[in-house]
Amino acid sequence: MQIGLLLSLFLAVLCICHGEDVIEKCQEEHNVTDAELDSFPKDTPVESYPLKIKCYAKCTIAHLLGDDGKLVPERVYEENKGLECKERYDNYVINNEEESCDYAIKILECLHKLNTRID
Repeated sequence: MQIGLLLSLFLAVLCICHGEDVIEKCQEEHNVTDAELDSFPKDTPVESYPLKIKCYAKCTIAHLLGDDGKLVPERVYEENKGLECKERYDNYVINNEEESCDYAIKILECLHKLNTRID
C-alpha cells in the first residue's frame, strides 16, 4: 500500500479527532513533508519506509501507545481491532528507537487493514 494513501487516510482521521496541530508537530519533529508522504511507489512495503517516516507515524499514534511503546487496545476506538493488532505484534521486541518506530508503522498498517477508526 502506498505510504501516501496509508498515512493520508489515518492522518485525515487524526486531524479531525486531534487537530491538525498534532500532524504539523510530528511533521516538524521528524522533518517530513507532505510531498515525501505522497512520493512512495504504490507497492512499497512498510518495512522499506525510511526511518524518519516510521518515526513520524509513531508520533501520530503516540496517544495509542503505552509506556512500553506497545499498543494499548483500550485506546483504540474499536478495542477488539486494537486487540487483534496488539496480539499480532505483541512478541515484537523493542530495544531501541528504530525498533519502536518499526513496531508503530506495523501497528498503523494493521489498524488500517482492519479499517479501524482512530480517535
